[in-house]
Amino acid sequence: MPSQQDAILAILNALPTEQPIIAATSALRIRFDYPYIRFVIYIDTPEKATAFFQKSSRAERDRQKALSIVFLSATWKLPPERPLCLDHTAIQIYLAQMFCS
Repeated sequence: MPSQQDAILAILNALPTEQPIIAATSALRIRFDYPYIRFVIYIDTPEKATAFFQKSSRAERDRQKALSIVFLSATWKLPPERPLCLDHTAIQIYLAQMFCS
């Protein structure tokens, strides 16, 4: 029996490559290799830096121009207390940078 990830990949490979939108959550895990992704969009703060960068890299599998976007609330601020996990801290600091808007 194929895994959920294998089943999703089989469906995507059957779609025309000009398909405008694919909505996915955990489908974009490690070893997900669908080459036609151009945008990865996050709604709200990604939980960890490693997950953010890994999922964002899904949008450049065929070495074409791609973009990863994070939509944050207009009231989002860097939390005053840093999370204990370095991975959580890294994504918070990345999102707080001036170039990330």
